[in-house]
Amino acid sequence: MSMTAPKPLSAFAVTRTGRRREPGLVPRIAIVAVAPLLTLALLAPCEASEKWTTFVSVPGQPEPIPEQWLQDDEARIAHSLKLPDVVAKTVSFDFERARRKAWWPLAAEVGRQYFDHLCDTEAGDWLLKQGEPQRGLYNARPLRRYETAELQARYELEAPLLVRLHRIPDTIDSGSYFVNPPAITYEFVQEPRRDVDWQAEIEQPYIELSGFQAEMLAEGIEGHPMQLKGIERPTARYAVTWRGTRRKLDREHSISGVEIIVFERATREVFAIRRQFVYAPPYRDLPESNSWAQGQSCTRVRYSAVGGEHLSRLPALVTPPVRPMRWLPPTLKAPTPTSTTSSR
Repeated sequence: MSMTAPKPLSAFAVTRTGRRREPGLVPRIAIVAVAPLLTLALLAPCEASEKWTTFVSVPGQPEPIPEQWLQDDEARIAHSLKLPDVVAKTVSFDFERARRKAWWPLAAEVGRQYFDHLCDTEAGDWLLKQGEPQRGLYNARPLRRYETAELQARYELEAPLLVRLHRIPDTIDSGSYFVNPPAITYEFVQEPRRDVDWQAEIEQPYIELSGFQAEMLAEGIEGHPMQLKGIERPTARYAVTWRGTRRKLDREHSISGVEIIVFERATREVFAIRRQFVYAPPYRDLPESNSWAQGQSCTRVRYSAVGGEHLSRLPALVTPPVRPMRWLPPTLKAPTPTSTTSSR
């Protein structure tokens, strides 16, 4: 028997009753408007995380991060990448003022105010430097398909916003995020070998995926399956990686963030970064869970045909494939240091 997911808490769930407004009901309306805020107050987070207990300071993050986020070499590299000064820095948030404001009828809850603050002060795209066109790319932290239960757990995932759209099965075809002409025209993508069934026969520490072509009968293009081989080390010059962000009491207020970073592997110089946050209020009947899959992200990070939450989009802007992509001009002019491209 199928089960529907519980609905998230909403500050407007009680006030949108559809009842006709009558004279003399101002006190009743005020009570109805404040009721959800009282519920949120009862669920107010404490100062300590309930899941994460050990935190580690890393060069690339303003706050210590959970030890669980440093589970392998590529994760440690991702969190060590230092961002240029042009990228927005953390701006403190006045929680006490937000709590007082939340008591007013129809005012946003503290979590929503905090989310808006992070979107206004930190979210954005920064295209810092233009690289040369490339035949392939190194995908440093491959994603897998995540289950619904994981996307409802508050502390389970490092970057719920990033993985919520990665819904294809973990098979050899997952390489089509990078090798899928004419949309994405990298000739190959290289990744660390993982302990999954479709890589079981690979003995080398890395893999290379290449050769995929979707069948396009209307254009007379035959389809070709993805090819897999093991390699001893990556040869791609540039890499794309990702890392979760941690801000003071963010998860406790149902917020998570992610940074997608394009960098040069030899120097670890950052060429582009996209920072995004998601706000996912807890479910009404499961106050310790979050609706990450339905959460709202910052609108100032403009997703378009050349942007999105998939890892292949941002690299294509600064280290584009040699073969032109259908939706991206073949040549992009590099921004100068004094006019770094940003969506902010």
